[in-house]
Amino acid sequence: MLSALKFLIRLIVLWLLFFFFFRIIFLFTQFSKASGEGFSEIIKVFYSGIFLDLSAVCYILSVPFVLLLLQLFIKGSFLKTVNLYFHAIVLFIFVGLGLANIIIYKEWGTLFNSRALYYATEPKEVFASVSNLEWLISLSVWTLIFLLFFYLFRKRVHKYFPAAASLKLTYIIELIVCLGLILLGGRGGLRQIPINESAAYFSTKPLLNLIATNNIWYLGHSLLQSHVGSEKLYKYYDDTLAEDHVKQLYKFKNDSTIQILNIDPARKPNVVIIMLESWSADIVKAIGGEENVAPEIDRLKNDGILFSNIYSAGFRTDQGIVSILSGFPAQPNTSIIRYPEKTEKLPSLIREFKDNNYGTSFYYGGEIGFANMNSYFLNSGCNRIITQNDFQKSKLSNKWGVYDEFVLDRHAADLNHEKEPFLSVLLTLSTHEPFDIPIKNPFGDATDPDKFRGAAFYTDQCLGSYFKKVKEEPWFNNTLFILLGDHGHKLPKENNYDDPRARRMTMMFYGNLIKPEFKGKVLNMIANQNDLAATLLSQLGMKHDAFEWSNNIFNARRNNFAYISLDYGMNWLTPKGYFTYHFDTGKIDYPRGKTAVSTADVTNAKSYIQCLYRKFLDY
Repeated sequence: MLSALKFLIRLIVLWLLFFFFFRIIFLFTQFSKASGEGFSEIIKVFYSGIFLDLSAVCYILSVPFVLLLLQLFIKGSFLKTVNLYFHAIVLFIFVGLGLANIIIYKEWGTLFNSRALYYATEPKEVFASVSNLEWLISLSVWTLIFLLFFYLFRKRVHKYFPAAASLKLTYIIELIVCLGLILLGGRGGLRQIPINESAAYFSTKPLLNLIATNNIWYLGHSLLQSHVGSEKLYKYYDDTLAEDHVKQLYKFKNDSTIQILNIDPARKPNVVIIMLESWSADIVKAIGGEENVAPEIDRLKNDGILFSNIYSAGFRTDQGIVSILSGFPAQPNTSIIRYPEKTEKLPSLIREFKDNNYGTSFYYGGEIGFANMNSYFLNSGCNRIITQNDFQKSKLSNKWGVYDEFVLDRHAADLNHEKEPFLSVLLTLSTHEPFDIPIKNPFGDATDPDKFRGAAFYTDQCLGSYFKKVKEEPWFNNTLFILLGDHGHKLPKENNYDDPRARRMTMMFYGNLIKPEFKGKVLNMIANQNDLAATLLSQLGMKHDAFEWSNNIFNARRNNFAYISLDYGMNWLTPKGYFTYHFDTGKIDYPRGKTAVSTADVTNAKSYIQCLYRKFLDY
C-alpha cells in the first residue's frame, strides 16, 4: 500500500540531502567571504533555497514516475534496473556539475550556466584554465562523492522500488497523487507565476543568494533562456519605437570630435592594438587601481592618454574580440563569434583597414581554434595570423600557450619588416587563469588575487621591454598604439560579478602621434570597449558608419553611457549612476539610489538590448 509514494519520498529526501551537501561545500570554499555576514545569515542559506531544491527534485522524479507508470504494463525487474542505471548516470553528472559550479564561481563570480556549458565544448581550453593539481583533486573528489551518494541510493532508496504492480484502483490513484505533487512541486507550489531564482534570494549579499540557489535548477533555466533565435527574447517595445530610442542614444548635434593626433597628410599612420587578457582597471594606479602592479603602464601614460571609465560589455575573450574589432557589444545568452555565418557579415576594423591598403596581422600565443577565433579573423580578411604553432615548444607555458614576452618579442621583430602602413593586433594571455608565469611572483602565490597581481606584473614588464625596443625603430613615430583589456575581471579586488567595477578595464592611447597637450591626460567619460572602432576611425579621418554600435569617445557631444551584459540581466551606466535590470522579472535594482536614474534611462536600456538582439538575429 502506497509503495510508489513511499519510494518517491525516500528519493526526494536523498536528493535534498545531495543539494544540502553541495551547499555546505560551496559555503566552505567561500567561508572567508561569507563568515563576515553573521551566523544567522549563513543559516538562512540552507532553508532559503528549499523551494528551488524541491522544484529541481520534482523534475528529476519525472523519470522514476514514468517507470512506476510503466510497471502497470511491464513485468519483471527490468524497470528497476533501468531506474538504477538512470540514477547512477544522473548522480555522476550532477556531482560533476556541483563541483563545476563551485569552480566557475571561483573564476567568474557566477553560477554554472549555459555559457559555461558552451565553454565546456572546448575541452582543451577548459583544461588550460585549471592547474594539474586542481584537476587531480577535482576528479578524486568527484569520484568519492559519487560513490558516497550512489551507495546511499542503493542501500536506502533503490531497494524500495515497488515490485511490479497490477491495474488496481488504489495504485492508479496513488500514481495520480504522485503526478499532482510532482507537477505542483516543479512549478513551485500554487503561486501565481512559476518559481524562479528569486525564490532563493534573501540577502543583500549576492554571494549568500548564489549559495542558496540550486545550481541544477539554475543551469536548466539558463539553458531554456539561451534558445538563440527566439524573437520573443528581450522584446519590450514595438521594434520601430525601440530603434528610435537607440538612435537618440547615438544622435548628436554637429560632430565636435576632438583631434588628439598629429598626422602627416602624406603618410598614413600605422596602428597597433594590444588586447590585454583580463586587464582590469584595478591594477593601474593612474586610474584608481593598485600601486606597483603595473608600473610600466603608469610610466607609459606620460606619453599617452588613459581612460578611467571604460567598461567591457562581456566578460570573456571571445566577446571582447568582437566588441573591440567589430564594435559589436556582447549578448547576454550567446557569443556571435561562435557563428561564422554571422561574423562574416559583421563590420571589422581589420577589413576596414585592409580596404584602405593597410597590411593586417594578428598575433596570439594560444590556440587559434578556440571559440571560432580562426574563422572570425579569416572572415575579416586578416593577411597574416601568428599563433602558438609558430613558436618553439620551449616557449610555451604549461597551460594556455606562449608566454607574453615571446609573443611581444616576435611582434616587435616582425613589424621591423612590415610594409607601412599596417594594422597589427596582438592578444596577450599570461593573465588568464591559472596565471602561469615564468618568473617568481613578487606578490606570492598564496591567494588568487596575488596570483593575478603577479601575472599582471609579468605582462606589464613584458610591455615595458617591448616599448623600449620599438621606440628605436623608424616606424615608431608614425604609429598609434592602443592598449586595452579584452574584458574586465573581478580580481584583484574580488568584486562581485554583477558589480560594474568587475568590468572596468584599462584603455590607453600611446605614441608620438599624440599631440603634446593631450599626453599624460586621464579622461573620465563613460564608454564601452566597443566604442573604440568609431573613436579610432574618426581620428584617422575614415568612415565608421558601418559600426553602428560604436560611439566616438572624442566627440564632445556624445551621450556618455555603458552597457554591461549579465547572464540574468544587464547593468546600465550613465554619469548619474547605474542600475541592474533583471530580464526574467523586470525588477530594477538601484545600488546607488533610485533618484539618480530616470525612467528614460530604463527605457533606453531595454530598447538597447532589444535592438542589439534583433541585430544579432539578422546577421
